[in-house]
Amino acid sequence: MTLHNAAREFSNCAWANFNESAQSATKDEIEQADGRRGQNPISQKGSYLYAAYDSNGQLLYVGETGESLKDRFINHGSGSHKEKHGYWYKNMETVKYKKLCPRDKKYRKLLEKALILAGAPQA
Repeated sequence: MTLHNAAREFSNCAWANFNESAQSATKDEIEQADGRRGQNPISQKGSYLYAAYDSNGQLLYVGETGESLKDRFINHGSGSHKEKHGYWYKNMETVKYKKLCPRDKKYRKLLEKALILAGAPQA
């Protein structure tokens, strides 16, 4: 097996695993979530992978964060998706997300790249 084929197989496996176990939220739920850490996973700090979709189910974006989803999408000023990536954010309808363990940035980045390779988002 070539390295390229191994990477593709790993990516497809990561994509299938993500889709089987991911939770989902609407853009409205993320925007309206209480920013305090409480019981709502959207507001809880953690290690997350996420995939954003439009109303037709088209994959728009794949990302990762070590913050809460609320913070990543809304609260981080010029680094927030709402401010920085308006072109896909405004078309986003839903987000699938998965909390990861361990909270390791290199691990998140590797899985993010695998999901991008397998999912081929528009952005």
